[in-house]
Amino acid sequence: MIGIHNTVAVVTRYFGGIKLGAGGLIRAYSNATTKAIESVGVIEKVLQTEITINVDYKLFDQLQYHLNENDINIIDTQYTDKVSVIVAIDNHYIEAFKQDIVNLLNNRVSMVDGDEKYFEVDFDPYKDNKKD
Repeated sequence: MIGIHNTVAVVTRYFGGIKLGAGGLIRAYSNATTKAIESVGVIEKVLQTEITINVDYKLFDQLQYHLNENDINIIDTQYTDKVSVIVAIDNHYIEAFKQDIVNLLNNRVSMVDGDEKYFEVDFDPYKDNKKD
């Protein structure tokens, strides 16, 4: 069972002439709440650092493909004389992430660390069982 915080569930039942009793009401409200949570999903707030990646246009497709394939949280993309992609990376993966990008783009990239913030990411129920 996952712990869900900062959440309110409101279930309205219109009486249709059938008395459910206390147990029946609990099951009905519980099932409605469970279905609602499954429908909208669960997110986590994770402390991450924004990193701005600056690349030439000819490298942008390669970078974008890599970020999408690795489920990297892309915050914004800005197009000027270069392409600037702002991503959010878990703090303990920053150095490995930067090295991966440098290797991917043959050191034809510049990166700038930004603010450290809490970002919403999809909840992964198997995260605790994964090896880093």
